[in-house]
Amino acid sequence: MSLLKPIILSCQQASAFIQKKEAGALGPVDRARLKVHLVVCALCRQYEKQSARLNDLLDTHFHQAKAQDNSAFKAKLKKEIQKKSQF
Repeated sequence: MSLLKPIILSCQQASAFIQKKEAGALGPVDRARLKVHLVVCALCRQYEKQSARLNDLLDTHFHQAKAQDNSAFKAKLKKEIQKKSQF
């Protein structure tokens, strides 16, 4: 069993690896270790799906919010330029 200890992850370690994977900071060895864990752990597979979905929703929300903020800023800037160009 001591030979498998470096390979087998706990669910806590797996959840941290899932977050690193989504951030693009998980190396190939740890990625393989995570895959092994996900094969046997349904709860962590579900966590991975939920985490990915949540990240997608947050990315979409912040992308839309940024686009709205930019258009409001552009409209305000345009009004200020028009105001100053009249004088």
